[in-house]
Amino acid sequence: MPPQSVWGERQRLVLRYDAAIAPQSEARGFAPAYGNGMGLASRVRANLTVWIDASLAVVSVILFVVAWSTLQLTHDVSLATQPVVAAVTAAPLLAARRKPVLGFGAAAGWAVIVSMQIETLPGWHFPWQVVHVIVLMLLAGAVALQCRIWVSVVVWAVTVAVFDLTAGADGLPLGVTALMVVAVLLRSLVLSRLQLSDQERLRDEERERRIILEERARIARELHDVVAHQMSLVVVQAETAPFRLKNVPGEVRDEFTSIAGTARDALLEVRGLLGVLRAEDAVVQRAPQPGAQQLPELLASTKRAGVPLNWSFSGEAPEDLSTLTGMSLYRIVQEALANASRHAPRTPVRVQISYTDVAVEAVITNKLLQPLSGVPGNGIAGMNERAVSAGGTLHAGPTPKGGFEVRAELPITVVRPRPA
Repeated sequence: MPPQSVWGERQRLVLRYDAAIAPQSEARGFAPAYGNGMGLASRVRANLTVWIDASLAVVSVILFVVAWSTLQLTHDVSLATQPVVAAVTAAPLLAARRKPVLGFGAAAGWAVIVSMQIETLPGWHFPWQVVHVIVLMLLAGAVALQCRIWVSVVVWAVTVAVFDLTAGADGLPLGVTALMVVAVLLRSLVLSRLQLSDQERLRDEERERRIILEERARIARELHDVVAHQMSLVVVQAETAPFRLKNVPGEVRDEFTSIAGTARDALLEVRGLLGVLRAEDAVVQRAPQPGAQQLPELLASTKRAGVPLNWSFSGEAPEDLSTLTGMSLYRIVQEALANASRHAPRTPVRVQISYTDVAVEAVITNKLLQPLSGVPGNGIAGMNERAVSAGGTLHAGPTPKGGFEVRAELPITVVRPRPA
């Protein structure tokens, strides 16, 4: 990745981090791109910010009360102005989440004014109250936690300079340094975790996308085999019709020739598209695709592999069962058995195949070892695509008795889908 991309990725993570704890980033148009609506993460983040704001308000009120009640012991301030001084001392803490730099600037400026304009009482060696020191350190930590490094360095320098005005406060610069270092390290840790989560999300999305593309390419190849077979029959019938039929007029013979040429051109185009779908290193599948006739062999081999499987057939496969329906039926049953053995191993599986004059229905049921959770994988999506490609329907989901059922209904003859 070039340096510009690294910097751009870093900036995006920083904006995500800022948006998680400082809504003003979203107000500036830097909202993280995680979809629309209030998802779980958004609700958690919103609740967290509410709790942070409420906590800051409570702490500010407590510090205001403490500053007001102790101001007469540390500074020479009239009774009328004591609540004002205490409020100005504690109020900047309210900006710790939304505007930490502004809050720190207000607290630091007020600290300079207090040290220069307000006299301390005998026996008090600091120019400020303890509350003022606490507010300054908390705001410095908030800046280090939310803002960039150079901003944190400036705030640290200002804080150390302000504390150096205090005689005998040697421990304060060391304390604020330790606090800001911890905050910066915590910020870096959160950013690194965000980057790791982004990489994992991108990897998962890429894997899901690759699986879907591979499945669609496989379906497309199988459809090619079906279409190629049917188109080949059209070409053969159109070319041989003038010789098989008697007394074919010249115009009809020309029509047959045109039909054969058009079908041959379409067949070549389909085969050309197949070459685009196949990867360069993919092995060309030349074996015949399985169909309804291979279902007993599939079920028997699955049972020999150790799956407790029972099956039954109702009716017989009609002679006009389309190749696409048979292939889709086989693949759906195959995928359902694979899912059952993967997600609920060693549990009984039942397969029922029912043929009628117009449709074939496949029902695959098994028991669940534990309730389903998480996002469904690509197996069900692939089965649904196969059912739709054959003009049928598929339903998959838990049953009231604690099992899982896949029910596919496919037409015997593929129905051309209606135009949208």
